[in-house]
Amino acid sequence: MIQKLKRPASFAAMIGILLGIGIISFAISNWFSSIGSQTSDYGIKTYFEFSVNEFFTESGEIGPGESKSINPIVTSDASIDSFVVIVVEMPKYSTGGLYTIDNSDEWVLVESWSSADGASWFEAYKYNDTLSAGAATTALGSTITMADMTNAQYGQLNDLNVTMTAYACGSDEGETLGTAWDTIKGYFRLGE
Repeated sequence: MIQKLKRPASFAAMIGILLGIGIISFAISNWFSSIGSQTSDYGIKTYFEFSVNEFFTESGEIGPGESKSINPIVTSDASIDSFVVIVVEMPKYSTGGLYTIDNSDEWVLVESWSSADGASWFEAYKYNDTLSAGAATTALGSTITMADMTNAQYGQLNDLNVTMTAYACGSDEGETLGTAWDTIKGYFRLGE
């Protein structure tokens, strides 16, 4: 007799558990709902900023055949890779510039030209590698040397100063190391 009483109690307990699960499932499905999701429409912002160190590390008087120390380095604070060119403007002397730059192997002279009035000489040096975001170039060179001339020729000079200007273009616009100078030259209208 004891066995018969246990079976109806077990059966009743199972029915109670199944009803409880059904009620809980129904309640959960009614109390929770996915309302929907949205995704932002953010774009990548491009930063294209650069800095330069002190290009001319030595000042003072300079004479024929003498040199001064230089250290032209360009540092990228951009968010993309780029190509860099430094254009050197100096007084024209004879058939070229008043100075020669002892450029390093990482920089290549890509073009030189005279200003329209014939007073200035320009030399464009391209950094011969892609400048990675956050990186710095090597120095363009370590010395700049005035042309050797007589004291009488030196006495005819009015201006001895040199200007170096750094330019850059992004490498993400389909530019290559080979086309970078032409792009920079065209954009900034250099050599006109």
